[in-house]
Amino acid sequence: MNLRAQAILNNKPGAPNFLRWFFCMEKDDYGLDFEVCAIGLGADPSSVRLRFQSYMYLRWIVLNSPIGFLVAPPPEEMLSQSTYYGGQVGAIIMRHTWEWPGIPLQKLVEDVAKSGFGVKYIYNSIGALQEKKYLLDWNDNCYAVGSRGRLLDRNNPWRSRF
Repeated sequence: MNLRAQAILNNKPGAPNFLRWFFCMEKDDYGLDFEVCAIGLGADPSSVRLRFQSYMYLRWIVLNSPIGFLVAPPPEEMLSQSTYYGGQVGAIIMRHTWEWPGIPLQKLVEDVAKSGFGVKYIYNSIGALQEKKYLLDWNDNCYAVGSRGRLLDRNNPWRSRF
């Protein structure tokens, strides 16, 4: 699992297939299922995926399109907190960002607006999620990091100390 994660983060051959293996509910060429492997190693698959999203943020990995079809759902706690902080559209924003790590902000707003929400309301929700560090952006590329965002912010040497 670690070698596959390193291949994705370093953009080595096979990275797209490994990324789909991490996030989509499909087996690899050897019949290995990500969730079974994670549980076998004593880890919660959702937690591993969430942590991996934060690594993608830290390395500024930007995808050209969503990960794939049948992406595993984000952690339920993250969705409920996103609804609490971001209103009705908060969970939709987080799901969309979860399925497409590094999605450009403008594309995120356009896609979520297709759900019937106003652009101003969407931007307000994105702002609230960013303030709570559930949604982080790097050069207008958005990442769903959930509560890990506060940990990433603690490690930021440029943040305000006051």
